[in-house]
Amino acid sequence: MTGQATDKAVNGVYNIKVERLAAAEQIATVGMFSSVDSEITQGDISFRVSAGKDVKVTVDESNNSLAGLVESINSSGADVTASIINDGSTGGTPFRLLITSQTTGATNSISVANNLTDSGGNATKPVFEANPVQAGTNARVILGSGIGEIPIESETNEVTGTIPNVNSRMNRLSSLGLSFDANNKISIDSGRLNEVLNGKAEGVTLNDVARLFALDGSSTN
Repeated sequence: MTGQATDKAVNGVYNIKVERLAAAEQIATVGMFSSVDSEITQGDISFRVSAGKDVKVTVDESNNSLAGLVESINSSGADVTASIINDGSTGGTPFRLLITSQTTGATNSISVANNLTDSGGNATKPVFEANPVQAGTNARVILGSGIGEIPIESETNEVTGTIPNVNSRMNRLSSLGLSFDANNKISIDSGRLNEVLNGKAEGVTLNDVARLFALDGSSTN
């Protein structure tokens, strides 16, 4: 966790533990496409995040492929990002459409109004799974420790207003039980790190550990 204070902040020592990072909801279609160029049916499909605006995407002969739909969604101004994933299944249709909310938080769910025509001929209508790939979650930090500790939640990975004139931003380092002390040396919360390594830390996976040490080339922030 990093913090930024204004000149009005009061000196003090605060024990803050990051329990969970904020996450954005993700939804995906069932595995029904054999390639990124698979033909999809035409019509309209709309996306909305929480109480935001509905954004309609029209599919016609110019963009009626899985890749064409992704490009159209991403240029539509909708509050979502579209991508294609390959789930590695061997049934011949491993490609799926993945939709990710651009806003984190438990209340920022994705709504889809799918008015594309039904499957027919060589064209397939994308059908979304009933359950999200990833539910949107709030960030959760704990101020203090013991019986009197105070849980604090935020829709984003930035907590404002908890400590007057101090903004705190959570990152992957703190979620793994690691932080920098006053001498810029790494401080280890062995209990938290043990929870992570044993798969018992809510909202944190071993993939986060891999990304921390750049094993997959991702950012460590």
